[in-house]
Amino acid sequence: MKKLTILLLLVVAGTTFNVSGKSKDAAAYEKESMFDFAKTVEMIRQSATKTGWAIPAEHDMQAILSKKGKEVLPSTIIVLCNANFAYQLLKNDKTRNAQTLLPCRVAVYEKSNGKTYIAWGNYQKAGTDFDESAESVFNDIQAGLKEIVKMVLY
Repeated sequence: MKKLTILLLLVVAGTTFNVSGKSKDAAAYEKESMFDFAKTVEMIRQSATKTGWAIPAEHDMQAILSKKGKEVLPSTIIVLCNANFAYQLLKNDKTRNAQTLLPCRVAVYEKSNGKTYIAWGNYQKAGTDFDESAESVFNDIQAGLKEIVKMVLY
């Protein structure tokens, strides 16, 4: 019984701390939120601000598309910027082209099953496509995004 309990705890711990989504090769990660849409958006905002990220913009995709006569479920893209990471990429001519991936984004949306999900890009993978000096910055970006989203994940 003791071994089963330890095994169960390890499985739960692995699930709790693995916020990376799919494999390391995925272009983007998607995870289910523990909260409804509005609460998830608010918690992502709070977490981003608390961890030193700015939110220069948000895109309410449901409202934007509704104005074009297209109806979709709630969907918001939260645009995030960390000045330290941006500076590290922009100060070096070899990594300035990496700004095509900036600012970062986290999408919060509902699906037809009524559940709320969060998605964010695999910046760690993307970093390997640039000069090697950008790779560590993108690893830090990925870690920062995981920190932001982990508070709302199962």
